Parts: sequence; structure tokens; C-alpha cells
Amino acid sequence: MPTAGRGRRLACVIVSLLTLFHVVGCSTTVRQDLAQRRTTGSWVQHVSDRPADLRVMSFNVRRPVIFDGFNHWGFRKDAALDMIREVGPDLIGAQEVVAAQARDLEQGLPGYAWVGAGRNDGKDSGEMTPVFFRTDRFTLLNHGHFWFADRTDRPGKRAWGAWWPRMATWVHLRDDRTGHDLFAFNAHFSAVSANARRRSAELLRAQIEGIAGRAPAVVLGDFNTDVDTTPYATLTQNHTLTDTFRTVHGGDEQQTGTRHKFMGTTGGPRIDWVLATPQLRPTAAGIVNQRVKGRFVSDHFPVVADLAWASPNIATPTLVAEATASPDAVRFNGP
Repeated sequence: MPTAGRGRRLACVIVSLLTLFHVVGCSTTVRQDLAQRRTTGSWVQHVSDRPADLRVMSFNVRRPVIFDGFNHWGFRKDAALDMIREVGPDLIGAQEVVAAQARDLEQGLPGYAWVGAGRNDGKDSGEMTPVFFRTDRFTLLNHGHFWFADRTDRPGKRAWGAWWPRMATWVHLRDDRTGHDLFAFNAHFSAVSANARRRSAELLRAQIEGIAGRAPAVVLGDFNTDVDTTPYATLTQNHTLTDTFRTVHGGDEQQTGTRHKFMGTTGGPRIDWVLATPQLRPTAAGIVNQRVKGRFVSDHFPVVADLAWASPNIATPTLVAEATASPDAVRFNGP
């Protein structure tokens, strides 16, 4: 429609002007800003500064949306990268990542490799749930993807009331520092359908049990639901997975909201979680809830957990599933 075309052209002009202003008008480096916040301790809530056995992060980066204006990915990219470098996670589960953003993260985070696939076609189309990991610490042993639908191996499937396809990516790593096996699962649940979130939690739990068996695992994601709901209970029942934030800080959920719509508010629900199996003991957990270089890195706050190996690698996988997508649908980026 002509009107829609004019609207898109106007939006492109607006973003172009914002980009010009951003380049000309900002000179303070992100690292200076982070250094100041690191000194005061105000830029990250509750995360320990002491070395951790393992530091993991879940981060919904928000896909590039033209009407976000100054909050468009083009303006946030450098701040997001510097935040990640400063926090220094060994492992990152990112959500809402499109192919161009994955390339930005790859280029800006040397020393990390990643596994991901687009939710629409299992290749590059649509949002990904990529897992990034340090190549100086981990060796990739296996990896795969599954979709939250009755056919878990079919990209692009919408199910159970979800408006868009939803998926998870998993990796099987060897921690070269300790010799432990580690599985990581990264998921993004439906934002609109409670039924889809409930069914997705059931499927995710079954996939974790089938793929990782009794091996140590972390589960990262944007679950689009609070911690007092059925999906949370499904994943944490019988203490097979522990909520790292609640383990460290107790049940007080005041001012721990993680989705803030670029407003910086903390009173909403905590919908981004880091869960871990009992072999991994949480020693610190936090929410990166402050501005970096005068802006928020996303409309979600990243969440971080420090984990200590609670016991030797006492269990090996009872079943390691093969990658569930076709060979073209599985991508590994790294040396």
C-alpha cells in the first residue's frame, strides 16, 4: 500500500538521522562508563567480583526494530558488547538474535564460538537462540536444536497458540579447565500463549532429561513468565533444576524484574532465568540493571550467575541425542 510504503521510508529517514546524531554527538567511551560503575558497584546488581568456577549469562538482546529509535540495535551494539566483555561470562545464552546480530556478536567477541539456527528455516531466517562459549575453556562435543511443537525437528512450526515459532539450542561441552562435561540449553518461550509456555516447559524438561541424562547442565532463557507459574514449577520440581538467583538471594522477588521496555524499571516479573542441575552450586547471581554509556543494552536486563562445581563429574549422559535438525540447519561458528 502506498501509505505503508511512505511510512517505511519515513522510518528509514528517522533512523538515518538518529544514526548521524549518535555518531556526531557521543564521545564518552563505554569502557570509561563501565569502569566508573564497576568502581561504585551500581551497574550490576548482586554479581560477585571474585573469580568463579563458571560464569554464565542469559541475555535477550532484542532484535533490531526500526521504531525503537535511539534504542535500535545499531545504537546499543557497542554498549552490549562492552557489557559482555566487562562481565566476562564463560557461556552466554542469547535470545531474539537475528543473523546480522549474531555476526555483530561474533565479530565483537573474539575468543567465543557459537551455535545457532534461525527459527523459521533452521538456517538464517528468523530469530535464533544461540549459545556462545569461550574457546579457550570449552571444547564442543555435540550440539543441536529443537522446536517447541509436536514435531520438534521441524523448523518454522508454530504450536499450542504461539504466534511465532519457538525453539531451543543446546550444546554439549567439555570444560577443558576441569575435565567436566557440561550441557547448556537456551530457550525462548512464547510471549502470548500461556498454553504454549506450559507445553514448552514440559517439552524442555523432557529434552533435557533425554539429551543430558544425569550430566551437569545449565538452562538459560527468556521464559516470558514469572517464577510463580506452572512453567517455572515444571522446570524446577523435585530440585532437578535450581533457580540460581533464588538460591543465592532467597524468595524475595521485590525489584527483580528483568523486562523493562527500555524504561529501566525493576518492579515487573523476573522472566529471564539461569537454572542449573545440582552438580553446579550457585555462589553469586545478579541482574545487570543499569545504563551503559547512557543507554540500556536491551529491553531486558541480562542475568548472570557464578557457579562452582559442587562435586566431581559423577554422572555421564545416559543418552546423548543426535542433532535434531538437518545438517544444513546446524551451524557451528568458531575455529
